[in-house]
Amino acid sequence: MNHNEFQHIAEELFGKAVWVAFAYLGVSIFKGLILNVYEGLMVFIGNDYNQDDVVYLGPEERPARIVRMGIRKTVFYMKDGDGRWNIKMAVPNESLKTMVIKKELPKNGGKFHSITGREDGK
Repeated sequence: MNHNEFQHIAEELFGKAVWVAFAYLGVSIFKGLILNVYEGLMVFIGNDYNQDDVVYLGPEERPARIVRMGIRKTVFYMKDGDGRWNIKMAVPNESLKTMVIKKELPKNGGKFHSITGREDGK
């Protein structure tokens, strides 16, 4: 069965308006899927955030650890009021660009460096 036969049968069964609505729905779903995959790839390509990084989310700077970075979503473990990592939050990757995410930077690769460039600080 080719595309024209399928379209003709669908038009007879559902009418032309319903056929157009189904086509629009299919295109919208496909567009959303492509956009989500694109945003996921941008998370992977960039090296801003990596798995097991501790970040601070939102204006209240709530601590969270990145557990998994997938094509469609990123999973965080967050601390509750008792300070335990027992809250799981999955965020679609397309929403990451609008979130406030802060990350502490390592200080000189973990080593002390003075102005002179010596590691002992003298």
